[in-house]
Amino acid sequence: MRKVREWANSAFPDGYTLVRGEGCYRGISEDSILLCVLSDYDVVQRGRLEKLKQDLRQDSILVVKSAVNIEVI
Repeated sequence: MRKVREWANSAFPDGYTLVRGEGCYRGISEDSILLCVLSDYDVVQRGRLEKLKQDLRQDSILVVKSAVNIEVI
């Protein structure tokens, strides 16, 4: 979790949400971290995510992008 938090702090200084959970990959249950970022622009992080994937010794990191409208009150 520490490595992900450090990465997220530098990648998304305006804020993010981390959620711990349990995932299943190729039939094997494992600890999982969901990083949620809301942004009104397309965040390009592919190179930095490749480095994080290597640092965490992961086979893959799933990235889901959806268009959102943000209003902060």
